[in-house]
Parts: sequence; structure tokens; C-alpha cells
Amino acid sequence: MDTQQDVVIRAFDVEHDFDAAWNLMRFTWYRGVEPKIAAALSGDEICFYLVRATFAVSAWRNEELLGFTFARHGLPSATQQANWDRARALVNQQYGEVLAAIPDEEGYQCEIDAYRQMLAQAQLKEDDSVLLLVVNPAARGLGLGKKLFTGALDYLRAAGAQSAHLVTDTDCDWSFYDHLGLTRLAERHNDSPTALQSDGYFLYGYNFEDESLSF
Repeated sequence: MDTQQDVVIRAFDVEHDFDAAWNLMRFTWYRGVEPKIAAALSGDEICFYLVRATFAVSAWRNEELLGFTFARHGLPSATQQANWDRARALVNQQYGEVLAAIPDEEGYQCEIDAYRQMLAQAQLKEDDSVLLLVVNPAARGLGLGKKLFTGALDYLRAAGAQSAHLVTDTDCDWSFYDHLGLTRLAERHNDSPTALQSDGYFLYGYNFEDESLSF
């Protein structure tokens, strides 16, 4: 039986990890979408979060990527930014024309807009956030989602954050954050979602002085 002991978690390496992360995001978040559109949007979305990240790790079992997470406290270092920009250039080189042909209102721009509206409602800034958490369905039962998420929180706490937040949507396992005991700070409903969009979005928060979380 596979256990967490079989999983190696390490710093996200663009050269080694990006293609696998791109594929994982495409097949978990864009399943059922026309392949070229799925490849373009999944690459664009992962880069949207990666270029903001100051913390990025990936989880591997042998040669299989089981998950990855990004978090943000402050701004990326010059070295990080150069690495993240290489990933962005790769996506643009392969799918720039496809992305240019997709109207913002049909893609994930509505998620970004909802996120910023919820931040304003909760009186928060974009800093001190878990930007992205993606887990391979093959890792089910390993507790990897919780391990990656708490690792991101540990990073933010050590960096001096007083609290942390994240955004998720109705297409994700948002109940995961309820079960952990996070507080839902705000939500937005999408009354007219396209095939590429979710029905709603949630903003969750975690105060590092709160002892009641179910970790």
C-alpha cells in the first residue's frame, strides 16, 4: 500500500516540473474541454498564479507528479521571477494565438474578478495567500492535499503572516476547507457560467492564532 513515506515533496523546478504540472492541471481542472482550449487555458492559469508565487513545491512518487501548491508572501525574488517567466514564455510560445482568441468573459477572468471582489469585501489584500493547490486523483487517501496545504500555511506563518486566505470554486472539493475548519469569509455566485466557468466562488481564511482548526 502506498503511503506518504513514498512521496517526495520538494521545491518546484520549472525545468523538471512544469510540463507535468501543466498536464495535471489540464486533466483535473479542464476535463471535457476541447483539448487545444484546455491546454491553453490550463497553462495560462497555472502561470497566472506561478508568477506571483514566493513559495512553490511539488510532490512526486517515483516519476509521477501527485500534486503541487503555490503561496505568496511579498514579491518573488529575482531568481524566482526569472524561472516563473520561463514557464510563461513556454505557454505563450505554444498557445499564445489560442489564448488571444478566447474572450476574457469566457475564461477564468471571472474567477479573478470574483476573487478581488471577495478580497475587498473581507478587507484583505492579495498577499499572504495560498494561490493554488492541485492534487492528482491518484493520490486519493494519502492525505497529500492536507500535507501540501499545511506546508504552504507553515511557510506563510514562518514568513510573518498573521493570517492566510485562499479562493476556491464549486468545481473543486471546497468542502475540504470546511472540514479543516477554515472560515468562509465571502462567496460569489456566477449566474451565467460558460462551459469553462464554475457556478460560484468562495474565499476562505485562516488566522494563525486560531487553535481550533482540524489539522
